[in-house]
Amino acid sequence: MLRHLRLLDRRFLFTSAVILPLCLALPACGGGGGAEVASIPPPPLTPTPTAFLDVKVTPLDAQGTHPGTYSLLGRVISTPGNGASSTRTLAAGDANMIIAKQNDILSFDLNAPGIVPSGAIAFASPEQFWSPASSDPSQFDENDKSGKWPQYLGQRLTFYRIHSDGSEELSGSSDFERGTSTSVATGMTSMLTYNIGNSYVAMGEWSSSVVTPGVAPSVDLLFVNGERTPPSAIPVSGTAAYDARTLSLLTPYYDSAYPGIYFTLTADFGLRTIATRIDQNYRYYDDDFIYGEPAISTAPILGIHVGGSASFSNDGYFDIPLAGTVNFSATNARVTPPSEPVTGSMNGAFFGPNAEEVGGTFSLDRAVGAPIKDAFVGQQRKP
Repeated sequence: MLRHLRLLDRRFLFTSAVILPLCLALPACGGGGGAEVASIPPPPLTPTPTAFLDVKVTPLDAQGTHPGTYSLLGRVISTPGNGASSTRTLAAGDANMIIAKQNDILSFDLNAPGIVPSGAIAFASPEQFWSPASSDPSQFDENDKSGKWPQYLGQRLTFYRIHSDGSEELSGSSDFERGTSTSVATGMTSMLTYNIGNSYVAMGEWSSSVVTPGVAPSVDLLFVNGERTPPSAIPVSGTAAYDARTLSLLTPYYDSAYPGIYFTLTADFGLRTIATRIDQNYRYYDDDFIYGEPAISTAPILGIHVGGSASFSNDGYFDIPLAGTVNFSATNARVTPPSEPVTGSMNGAFFGPNAEEVGGTFSLDRAVGAPIKDAFVGQQRKP
């Protein structure tokens, strides 16, 4: 049985039934007439091979897995150790990411002079592991590649049960689409959270904390990268709605919370405008144990109610002013916090050969405290 849990790194537990041979020894019957007939032992039984697992690895075809050098679109949030946060959008050439692949395993180099303290930081591919779950792991046939199967970001693992007659039975699969990798340098710890995103655009967040005596400055770089729509391919008439999801802000999922809130953008290609609306109610959730697993965070699901509209440029770039309210709490409080006004902006662009997708970042400034921020990607809604 494969149990699928939706989470930050998408882990699964797998249990396989093992087919064991049934051996019965039947004694021979004696003859009549008082003559003794010796018992004839049954012929030796050929053991039936146990069922075992086979795992097939397939690379996922998404923009975030394609090797190359990508200019990043997004924003930087800087927080000095003794001051308020400041936000600015990236200019062309401010930051890029180099994606490389060797033996279907990805690696990432972030190059952002003036933003990244050392100019460039390398991250290995995030990985997770699958293990057979059994009260007696020794029952698994040695052909099952027993132990743990590694899975790297951008891969699909498909599990098959191979029976004694050679037939295959599909047991389940896992797509590893979102992961976090850490790089540790002298006096600095950096993390890259990356979601391989949609067909034409991926999203991520690079964060770094520099340890300095007396202060603890930090930098967050929210970004998207991908295949921008050529200006000549952006439609000149009609409208389109985009179903978007964010990278890190929490959204309800049954009795727990998981990364990625959902919202919409609407483009009017004739008027060359784009509008957005984010509406999510504050929600407390029980962070004890959900289905035997602890909830992923003690942070609450924030209430966010903001919107705005703006024109987009000839190359498909937009910067939408945002206004509205939020219900913010730093802890998982049961009582909904009071609404507080916020303003901010959402910058992004169209991606894909014909503006099939969008991607970008946004931040919301509160009167007191750090901004609420995230990256997002979206796909055009089918008619």
